[in-house]
Amino acid sequence: MKALFCLLLLSVLAGPAAAQTNLAGKWQGRLEIAPGKALTIQFVFTAAPGGGYSAVVTSPDEGAIRNVSAAKVTFADNKLTIDVPALSGGYAGSLHNGVLEGEWSQEGTKLPLSLKPFETPTLTKADIDALRGEWSGKLTVPGGPELTIVLRFNTGADGALGAVFDVPEQGVKDWEAKNVLLDDGNFSVEMPKPNAKVVGLLKGDQIVGQWNQLGNTLPLTLKKGRYVAAPSYLNFPAAAREQLKGRWTGTLNGLAVAVRFETDAQGRMVGFFDSLQQNLLNLVIKEATLAGTKLTVGLAVGAKYTGELADGKLTGEWNQPGLPKPLPLVLTREK
Repeated sequence: MKALFCLLLLSVLAGPAAAQTNLAGKWQGRLEIAPGKALTIQFVFTAAPGGGYSAVVTSPDEGAIRNVSAAKVTFADNKLTIDVPALSGGYAGSLHNGVLEGEWSQEGTKLPLSLKPFETPTLTKADIDALRGEWSGKLTVPGGPELTIVLRFNTGADGALGAVFDVPEQGVKDWEAKNVLLDDGNFSVEMPKPNAKVVGLLKGDQIVGQWNQLGNTLPLTLKKGRYVAAPSYLNFPAAAREQLKGRWTGTLNGLAVAVRFETDAQGRMVGFFDSLQQNLLNLVIKEATLAGTKLTVGLAVGAKYTGELADGKLTGEWNQPGLPKPLPLVLTREK
């Protein structure tokens, strides 16, 4: 059904219809495009001055499907058909007790699709109780690092549910999440700053779904429970620890940055990278080696720094996925 998912990105045409019952407004349903994977579909009908309807199709789950212009619609005797030549398919259904029951057909495949007049769902106390707390899961970026998505839901003094999210590997902490919806187990939440959305199905202590961002979709399963990051201990000999311990600062492509080598309560060395002006803090240094005077540092986000140590300075290059070439970076140890 991958082809169906892609084809839904194309236009839908709509035209005149003999309307005996008013379809004007937004109708919504869930289209199961693969086992365990459903896409919310909305048809928005507007009564045309000369009769019939104009329409658009949209999906709140998929950023690429937004207010796609509509075309041929036929509605008579409570029977609706929508022909979509651009998709080599269409929809046919019957209106009964306020619900359109029908099928989406495409290239010989038929999928059931029920449409109901859209009503903005409200979170019940049971919904809030089910979501309240911390949820986390791993997001595997093709050709990139594995990222952790942490969502935290809390209630304010007014009882309303608020949400924030973290991406520990990228130093993202307490960024806004909003428009939390839970309707018959169907979950969604929006993250304005990265222009992303998580949608899925609530199953007990799991939300099985996907991460949608800028037209890209990645599988994501969130599990309820407090997230504890696995520490990355740096195995330096004592002499190297003394050479590196502390805070090193510099300017990377016009941005103030810092590398910190610290020891925890058990004397184990850990490292972090901060991009101060971007408010990205505590990006974990996953591995580091010091061979003679050459330091190599690898971050959990896939970035790498290599520098030569001399007279309290590290002179080297910063590289990360997506850069056309490495950037110079000189780090000075703070006294």
